[in-house]
Amino acid sequence: MSGSVEPDAQKVRRLRQERGWSQLMLAERADVSLKTVENAEAGRNIRPHSLAQIAGALGLGYTAEPLMAASAGGPGQSRELPAILSLPRHPGRVVGRGSDLTELRHRLVQDAEGIPHRVVVSGWPGVGKTTLASLLAHDEKLQLEFGDGVLWTSLGNDPDIDEKLRIWAAAFDSSIDWNKQSSEQVTSFLATQLQNKRSLLIVDDVWRAADAQVFLLGGPRCTALITTRLPSVGEELSVGQEDTYELGVLGQDDALTLIESIAPDVVAAHRGDAQNLVDALEGLPLAIVVAGRLLRAEWRRWHTEKVSAVRKLLTDLTDGARLLRENAPA
Repeated sequence: MSGSVEPDAQKVRRLRQERGWSQLMLAERADVSLKTVENAEAGRNIRPHSLAQIAGALGLGYTAEPLMAASAGGPGQSRELPAILSLPRHPGRVVGRGSDLTELRHRLVQDAEGIPHRVVVSGWPGVGKTTLASLLAHDEKLQLEFGDGVLWTSLGNDPDIDEKLRIWAAAFDSSIDWNKQSSEQVTSFLATQLQNKRSLLIVDDVWRAADAQVFLLGGPRCTALITTRLPSVGEELSVGQEDTYELGVLGQDDALTLIESIAPDVVAAHRGDAQNLVDALEGLPLAIVVAGRLLRAEWRRWHTEKVSAVRKLLTDLTDGARLLRENAPA
């Protein structure tokens, strides 16, 4: 591919805004100039390589085709993406989960002969299950694969099951007052709507298998993605061993990269201490993100001071993580 190509301006802008990014943030993630992003969103021709970089930053793979205007030969650009219901904001750049995304994407599109397919992701609290599920829900290849829509719900320890089912039902028909319908009527309606559809049903943060079962209403062409922190729940919901996926913690390098992406100045000045901290946090992404934000705030407050308050905070966080681990219940 040479010369220049016409971007799908509306699509570039929509995907950027869905992620909550400014044009400058997209430019930085794509390693292109701000002017290039502005041109792309104005529909002005840009180099194919630059459009491919933008596509890669948006999670579409490093090729220009997904963002090319239909008149420029982009595949299927006239097709609207399916609706996504109540989806959390796109988490943006995620460190160390490329292989997990690839494997789960593959598992989700596997065909099951006449049997509704499901994948259960389990792992420690804070390991990134919800983040990973959100990335998959935003994945344009999966959205196109499941052309009848992506439905999302997050349950937690004390969910209002009926309310969440009514939200799903309203996605199909908002003209009905679902508050006046019984649980059985709502469930029957959803089962009928999903019977012949190719939809992805995402049920996040399941604490009890019975809660999730209520939402597994799809027909044989539907696939369910379930996340849970409890191995026993994962075992109860999985049909076979191939349906389960254990999401592990980040490796040392990825853990350090994550905290560096949040607090780069701190890691540059205290790399050894930062490595000790992420080791003490055992590679848990949520804990690393929280620690990174604390360090970044402390750095901005104290980086002009002679005293190293940042290093003291690093030590305190590391010691605190070790104490929590040593005193954790068996």
